[in-house]
Amino acid sequence: MDSRILIFVTTALAVLSATIIGVAVGSGEYLFPVLAVLCILAVLFIAKPEISTFLTVCLFASRLNAPGLPGQFGLYEIAAMSTLAAMLIVLVFTRQIPIKIGSAHWLLIAFCTWLMVIGYCRGFGLRFLGSDLWGGYVYIQVILAAALVFAIPIVNMPAVWWRRAIFAMGALSLIPVFADLLTVYGFRLGYINLFVQAGGVMSSDLTAETGQNVDRLSSAGTTAQTLLLALLALVHTRNIFNFRSLWVSGALIFILLLSFVSGFRLMTATVILITFLVILLQRTLTPGRVIACVIGCLIGLGVIYQIADALPPSIQRAISWLPGVQISQSASIDANATVSWRLELWQEAVKEVPEYLWLGRGLAFNGDQLVRSFRDISGTEWAMVTGAFHNGYLSLIILTGIPGLVLGIALMVSVVIRHWRLSNRRWNSSQLHTAHQVFLAVTATTTLVFLTVYGDINSIFPSYFLFWGIMEGLCKADEKESVQVHSDGRQSHDYAHLE
Repeated sequence: MDSRILIFVTTALAVLSATIIGVAVGSGEYLFPVLAVLCILAVLFIAKPEISTFLTVCLFASRLNAPGLPGQFGLYEIAAMSTLAAMLIVLVFTRQIPIKIGSAHWLLIAFCTWLMVIGYCRGFGLRFLGSDLWGGYVYIQVILAAALVFAIPIVNMPAVWWRRAIFAMGALSLIPVFADLLTVYGFRLGYINLFVQAGGVMSSDLTAETGQNVDRLSSAGTTAQTLLLALLALVHTRNIFNFRSLWVSGALIFILLLSFVSGFRLMTATVILITFLVILLQRTLTPGRVIACVIGCLIGLGVIYQIADALPPSIQRAISWLPGVQISQSASIDANATVSWRLELWQEAVKEVPEYLWLGRGLAFNGDQLVRSFRDISGTEWAMVTGAFHNGYLSLIILTGIPGLVLGIALMVSVVIRHWRLSNRRWNSSQLHTAHQVFLAVTATTTLVFLTVYGDINSIFPSYFLFWGIMEGLCKADEKESVQVHSDGRQSHDYAHLE
């Protein structure tokens, strides 16, 4: 066909469609415009399905919302479901599974199957299907993220897209912080939640005891970790010690300060541990750099000790674990109260273990009990009702029973082992390898924290599975890289068989 005819027909159809949509919107009829937009998006995703994977990675920490989306669904969940739809289309037309299924994948399938069995027996908590329980969104979160482990490497992005997607993920993670700050300065939360799922500020009521509250900006901790992922995935850790790249050290300091603002001690420790593991994985430590790190840390600690009592209460809370540090009474009371609260919660949770030893309680819960628990904000009842036990072992054994405990721990350990081996193979793209090392460090850190300090299925597993899927996607994208000639004349080949 003559290209001029094609251009004329396309232009005429575009003008006609725009006119019809404009008339429909003007008359208050939105069904046709919405259907038209959905059809355009469907055609776009079918023609270029990797866009859905790109958006899934980009939107993960953005909490972006759109008016009319049901429940807690956001744009990330919509992108993730479009990635799954694209995967199904690929599988139907190719009639084969284009990825290698390893032992970690089978453990994931077994864990999710067991979770579905528990949901069937205990109730899924999907109120839009008539359930009188709450919490069904947690099932959706976990299963959706688990499916992405298979979908992302199948509906993969070109290698050059990965750096852009990870950069966008870090940049968009700043949106929840800005949204929460707007709520602090008086903007109505209802309006903000139309476009961003803002969490607001966590406040401890200590006015009666100390005359001062300790406010924690919870979103700052998540943003700090996501920014760290983006930074270290795009910049090799050798640049931290390079005076010509001082902006990298400055960015790390900003991320550390942001984790302080969150008020969560564990988040600050996690940021430090992830950075340390990436440095180890990339073998950038030398005796001189170790000495420089020690001197830098000592200077930083010296400054913190000198000005600790003048810092905002949330930062004082975040550094309360430092021995001998002088902080305000309110920050000290709030930090100590959290420890006491967790010990009390664990004592109550242990009593439930015998009842749910084999089948597990499931992720759904009684909504009426949750509403009643809000009367005692400082108590442990809300955590007991929702299953937020703040302990990996208790979360797994009470919510999923012994089978879930065994499968969950084995799954997390096997993922770290699998990608440790894949990280040590020869890679075609150093940029993809750097990004993979960062997500491996995050996964290893999360596993260590889950098994020692803190862990809940609903707060850990959705991001854990997504990061696992990202690592699978990075490996698959590297395998598809064509043969390249390096500057020294060597060639890179496909090392998929080393898996």
